[in-house]
Amino acid sequence: TLVNLSAQEKDKFKSAIDAADTMDKIQAIITDAQKADLAKQEEKSRKEREANEANEAKTKETSSDKKEVN
Repeated sequence: TLVNLSAQEKDKFKSAIDAADTMDKIQAIITDAQKADLAKQEEKSRKEREANEANEAKTKETSSDKKEVN
Protein backbone atom coordinates (compact mmCIF):
# COMPACT_ATOMS: atom_id res chain seq x y z
CA THR A 1 0.00 0.00 0.00
CA LEU A 2 3.06 2.26 -0.14
CA VAL A 3 2.52 3.65 3.34
CA ASN A 4 5.97 5.24 3.45
CA LEU A 5 5.53 7.42 0.37
CA SER A 6 4.11 10.92 0.55
CA ALA A 7 0.93 11.82 -1.30
CA GLN A 8 3.04 13.74 -3.79
CA GLU A 9 5.25 10.73 -4.45
CA LYS A 10 2.22 8.47 -4.86
CA ASP A 11 0.67 10.95 -7.30
CA LYS A 12 3.87 10.93 -9.35
CA PHE A 13 3.69 7.15 -9.68
CA LYS A 14 -0.05 7.26 -10.44
CA SER A 15 0.57 9.78 -13.22
CA ALA A 16 3.31 7.62 -14.65
CA ILE A 17 0.97 4.62 -14.62
CA ASP A 18 -1.75 6.64 -16.34
CA ALA A 19 0.74 7.63 -19.06
CA ALA A 20 2.11 4.11 -19.51
CA ASP A 21 0.98 2.32 -22.66
CA THR A 22 1.95 -1.28 -21.93
CA MET A 23 1.54 -3.67 -19.06
CA ASP A 24 5.32 -4.07 -18.87
CA LYS A 25 5.73 -0.32 -18.32
CA ILE A 26 2.98 -0.33 -15.69
CA GLN A 27 4.61 -3.24 -13.89
CA ALA A 28 7.99 -1.48 -13.98
CA ILE A 29 6.44 1.65 -12.44
CA ILE A 30 4.77 -0.43 -9.73
CA THR A 31 8.09 -2.11 -8.98
CA ASP A 32 9.82 1.27 -8.78
CA ALA A 33 7.14 2.53 -6.38
CA GLN A 34 7.54 -0.55 -4.19
CA LYS A 35 11.32 -0.11 -4.15
CA ALA A 36 10.95 3.55 -3.22
CA ASP A 37 8.56 2.64 -0.42
CA LEU A 38 10.94 -0.02 0.90
CA ALA A 39 13.88 2.40 0.75
CA LYS A 40 11.94 4.94 2.81
CA GLN A 41 11.02 2.25 5.35
CA GLU A 42 14.64 1.18 5.64
CA GLU A 43 15.77 4.79 6.08
CA LYS A 44 13.13 5.32 8.77
CA SER A 45 14.23 2.16 10.57
CA ARG A 46 17.89 3.20 10.35
CA LYS A 47 17.12 6.62 11.83
CA GLU A 48 15.09 5.06 14.64
CA ARG A 49 17.90 2.60 15.38
CA GLU A 50 20.48 5.41 15.45
CA ALA A 51 18.27 7.47 17.76
CA ASN A 52 17.85 4.49 20.08
CA GLU A 53 21.59 3.88 20.13
CA ALA A 54 22.23 7.55 20.91
CA ASN A 55 19.70 7.44 23.75
CA GLU A 56 21.27 4.29 25.14
CA ALA A 57 24.71 5.90 25.02
CA LYS A 58 23.38 8.97 26.88
CA THR A 59 21.74 6.74 29.47
CA LYS A 60 24.99 4.85 30.05
CA GLU A 61 26.90 8.12 30.24
CA THR A 62 24.45 9.50 32.78
CA SER A 63 24.68 6.29 34.83
CA SER A 64 28.47 6.52 34.82
CA ASP A 65 28.34 10.14 35.90
CA LYS A 66 26.07 9.27 38.82
CA LYS A 67 28.39 6.46 39.92
CA GLU A 68 31.37 8.82 39.87
CA VAL A 69 29.53 11.32 42.09
CA ASN A 70 28.74 8.65 44.67
